[in-house]
Amino acid sequence: MTIVNAGHTHPHAHDQSCHCVACRPLERPCGCFGCQQLVQAPNMMPTDIERQGLQQFLQSLTQQGWLPHEVMLDGAWQHTPSIEQTLEHSNQCSKPIIRVLKDGDKTGVIRFAWGRGNAGLIDDHSASYGLGLAIEQARSALAAPAP
Repeated sequence: MTIVNAGHTHPHAHDQSCHCVACRPLERPCGCFGCQQLVQAPNMMPTDIERQGLQQFLQSLTQQGWLPHEVMLDGAWQHTPSIEQTLEHSNQCSKPIIRVLKDGDKTGVIRFAWGRGNAGLIDDHSASYGLGLAIEQARSALAAPAP
């Protein structure tokens, strides 16, 4: 049976909660034949250092014009128009996915991972509209020693 979902074809049946990489391109595939379903991450929570790192990272992005906009929570985007709300919602996720907004119409997506310290905080991200460069600058600021 072949099913078309989100503009791509699956070689076998899926329910409505498809987790393949074509439906969720920022998710890590498990490598199963044809589908590459989402690997479920262990339920990790951020350390205090990672929470502070995420806050500093978001502050750096905000200074570059990229504003926190939404967090993926329980499969739906939750509006989080401030760093504080973004942090609050991100702490409820084992692998937070945040959507940022610039100039009112440019969006980007960043996936974070807990348990790797600040050096491994950013797991994956989009790079359009200069977000990739902004992320690298924010990473550099995060890695710089405090004055």
